[in-house]
Amino acid sequence: MNKKYNPAPNQHKNIAKARGKKWKANLARGRREALLKPSFLRLVRLNKGLDQEDIAKRLKISTSAWGAIERAKQPVKSKDAEAIAKIFGRPVKFFFKEPDNKGKCIAKLQNNAI
Repeated sequence: MNKKYNPAPNQHKNIAKARGKKWKANLARGRREALLKPSFLRLVRLNKGLDQEDIAKRLKISTSAWGAIERAKQPVKSKDAEAIAKIFGRPVKFFFKEPDNKGKCIAKLQNNAI
C-alpha cells in the first residue's frame, strides 16, 4: 500500500481545465497581489536568502502555515510574532500590525512594491 502518487503527464492542465476560467483568474490575481503587495516578512526573508521551509522549520510549523502568515492571511499570537521578529533581528512592529483584542497579530503588507 506504499504507492507514491505519480500524476499522469499534463494532469495539472486537466485539473485547471476542469476548475474553469474563474479559478485560473483567481489564481493569477493572487500571484499579482503577492508581487504588488508583499509583506515585510517576505521582503526581509528574501533579503536574508532564506526560503519558506527554513523559517517554517525554525518555528516548527508547516510551510503552508508560514506562507499564510507571510501573505497576511493567518494571524499569529503575540509570542509567535516575537519569535518571528527575533529570527529576523527586527522589532515586532516592523512586521506586524498591533494585536487585536484576542492578542493576535497580522503581518503588514507593503503597497506597490514594484
